[in-house]
Amino acid sequence: DRHMQAASRHADYVALLREIAPEVYDGELKPEIERRIARAARVELQDLPLAIVHYEKLLDEAPEDAEALDALVELNEKTGNHRALVIALKRKAELAREPAARHALCMRQAEIHESKLDEPEQAMAVLQDVLAEGPAPAAFVALERLYTGAERFSDLRELYERELDRASGSTVELRHKLALVFHRHLNDTHAALEQLRDALTDGGSHEPSIALLETIMAGDGEERGTAAELLEPIYLGRMLWPK
Repeated sequence: DRHMQAASRHADYVALLREIAPEVYDGELKPEIERRIARAARVELQDLPLAIVHYEKLLDEAPEDAEALDALVELNEKTGNHRALVIALKRKAELAREPAARHALCMRQAEIHESKLDEPEQAMAVLQDVLAEGPAPAAFVALERLYTGAERFSDLRELYERELDRASGSTVELRHKLALVFHRHLNDTHAALEQLRDALTDGGSHEPSIALLETIMAGDGEERGTAAELLEPIYLGRMLWPK
């Protein structure tokens, strides 16, 4: 059978190259031998684990080799080796020249850490690195969700404050979110009211901020009078005051 004969020839070819590879020390020839082994294992032999081994060896010789990095991302994804996939994505991200490409690779890393490896802390670390470079809405949303789920409310406060400093996103929405964190989770209603004061200055008809002020006013805390003062001009403007 011709197919069997061809497969046997490819197997013999790969075996020969694998035998001589350790004896090759030429800096240009050695990576090419590893490349040929990896390509043949991947395409001709359909031996994905063997292809991965030799693409890794290729990277040892040529750390920035694009073919090897792309292949390792694809092959580790196919074989379900999520740990190795994250490593390959990280290496690609480190070499990416365009911020958009780097962010996309980092977002994939974070998603795998969270959903495949059950490592939310590592996912948060990757997202923090993305946001350290500049505004990144997708990373912000993901980190906001992870901080909330992990009840890391001090970190969530810092996340919102950083976005405010950058004037990234809706200032009114961010101040309202900060107020919620202060009031519900950090036991600092005074700070919450300061954020709500600024939120209403920026957007006087922001209903979620008004609703939170009403909640504070209806409570029994010492800040309820301040909440009432902030609500008074809004109610007067609407000719409305709760009974």
